[in-house]
Amino acid sequence: GVELKYYESRGSADYIKEYTAKVDADYMSNDHLYDIYATYSRIPPTLSLSGYLRDLNSLEYVNTDKPWWPKALVDECEINGKLFFASGDISTNLLWMMIGTFYNRELYGSMTGNELYSKTPEQLVDDNEWTMERFFAMTKDTYIDSDNDQKKSAGDTYGMVIYQVNIDAYQTAAGITSIIKNPDGHLSVSPDFNGQRAADVCELVGNFLASKGVYYENKTSVRDIFFNQQATFIMDRCFIVAGKDNSTNKTKIDFGFGIIPQPKFTKDQVNYSTNVGHPFTMYAIGESSSIPDVAAATLECLASESYRLVTPEVFETAMKVRYADAPESAKMYDILRETVSFDIGRLYAESFKNYTANAFRTSAISTNPSGYLSSLAKQLRAINSGIVEIENAYFN
Repeated sequence: GVELKYYESRGSADYIKEYTAKVDADYMSNDHLYDIYATYSRIPPTLSLSGYLRDLNSLEYVNTDKPWWPKALVDECEINGKLFFASGDISTNLLWMMIGTFYNRELYGSMTGNELYSKTPEQLVDDNEWTMERFFAMTKDTYIDSDNDQKKSAGDTYGMVIYQVNIDAYQTAAGITSIIKNPDGHLSVSPDFNGQRAADVCELVGNFLASKGVYYENKTSVRDIFFNQQATFIMDRCFIVAGKDNSTNKTKIDFGFGIIPQPKFTKDQVNYSTNVGHPFTMYAIGESSSIPDVAAATLECLASESYRLVTPEVFETAMKVRYADAPESAKMYDILRETVSFDIGRLYAESFKNYTANAFRTSAISTNPSGYLSSLAKQLRAINSGIVEIENAYFN
């Protein structure tokens, strides 16, 4: 007996203020049009700090113990026993936004005689040899000045290309989150994020990005280099296999390719760790809703049905069969999904002036990637102020 009425509004990082203003206007009005908010992942965390959202844990019908609400995400979103937003199978983009490393099978196979290419990437994963050091050595010198303009450009051939925002995935791949929850539930800056581990990873990644065999740009069109078979590897969101990004002329892989997780920092790292791009849908219930229990039951129903009917089609059929040209790719997709990582610092990036989301990437592409810790030191005051803001909302 529930009728769903949709009201469209622009999302993404550029429109957080615009979206928040609409929520505020509805909250202050007498009409209260909106019961459920379904939007860009970083918007509900911002809304939660202004009192616009209901605590999902206080409502009868949302059961986060169910598998359609992923434990890794719920654990990260819940602070002091309160959960104001969640996602999972209810958002197919949580799968499409997983970041993996894709490779061109033909170009990879052409590296005959190079000992570094004696195993397939999937074999390197299975043998616990898929590390940053190994991957960087394989690709950093693989470069051809294809357009003969005597400089690195989109017309050349590379070992790897990457859309600039996806560089964040290397921090995640090393198992580093920016903000952690302490045993007492309070937040603090992660010692890994503000320590030697992040500094070492940043310097390693920064030197790699500056090498001849790598090309990156802050434009989605950088993907065309891989689509046009001018790069052996690309680290990107899973949606590129399906042509879901329509910002370029050629938007899908139409040649033999493989997929593997991002490389570990070192062999002794226990698990691979998968970054998820920000544009997945987070769900929340408005504090001003007059039917919060109905809204909660609706979310639980949508998530449950998606878990049973939608996710199997998207993940098991589309990704692991249609968008996989070898049996081993299905196993790699499983690794990505099983090792998805979330970070309070990325979810609440606006509270931290985006430093928690951008600090690693900014240093890695700078002229001095070894200066990560000194750069971060200048940002810690703002980051700690963000922690205070969040805790004021959750503990008071």
